[in-house]
Amino acid sequence: MKNYKLQMLIPMIIIILCGSYLLIQSEKGLNLDIDFKGGTEITIESSYSLDISKIEDVLSKYSVSIREAKGVSGYSTMIGFDSSINPTDVINQLKQNGFTIESYSVQTMSPLLSESFFDQAKIVLMISFIFMAFVIFFIFKSPLISAYIALCPAFDIIETLALTQLLGFKLSLASFAALLMIVGYSVDDDVVVAKRALSRTDVSMEERFKGSWKTSVTTTAATVIALACLFMLSVSSVITQIAIFLVIGLTFDFMNTWLLDANLLKWHIERKGVK
Repeated sequence: MKNYKLQMLIPMIIIILCGSYLLIQSEKGLNLDIDFKGGTEITIESSYSLDISKIEDVLSKYSVSIREAKGVSGYSTMIGFDSSINPTDVINQLKQNGFTIESYSVQTMSPLLSESFFDQAKIVLMISFIFMAFVIFFIFKSPLISAYIALCPAFDIIETLALTQLLGFKLSLASFAALLMIVGYSVDDDVVVAKRALSRTDVSMEERFKGSWKTSVTTTAATVIALACLFMLSVSSVITQIAIFLVIGLTFDFMNTWLLDANLLKWHIERKGVK
């Protein structure tokens, strides 16, 4: 068995592990943000980092979840809790315990509306894959090639969602938008690789893939660096969530593109007897 066929085992093992984890996690309940499960979130803007441990102790009776985002202009501290709790009580509790609240905003979402949003989001994801499949088939006119290319974004979504859930990141509207971006990026990258591998006949197969590799490395590295800068400099929790999901997703996409999709294309080309 050739080396590239062995390489395909790596993404296959990873997708089995990630898929199994998601199935187990789904039975317990995915880690969802208030956008998809309902609740209230207070976002406190400050010029310095708040003591998260102290906030947790002060608000322990409210069963809050807390996360912090750092940007150039300051810090954003997000405090999430059940929608039945009055946000004013939470703010007053913090002030009574020595916290100075410079600026804050409150977002509340009913559980029923959030559940509706989550159902609609899943439908949007399925529709995006259907249209993606049609576009790929229109370009290549081959069900087999279309299936190869469609595997990558599917793997990317499952692996990104599994890893972010494992790391404790909540799935929100912002992070769901990032998942849709990953689908678009993945398809674009895979189409470029497949188009160059199948269309060019003036150079060898290895040279075709070598050229695509250089392009893929350059674009992925530039995108990840830009997202890393966005993550470090932004104070917006929404932008931070998008940046985290995209960096993880693009990392998985690079692996799936070159260990799975590219090797499937090589196998397809060799079967056709093209060198």
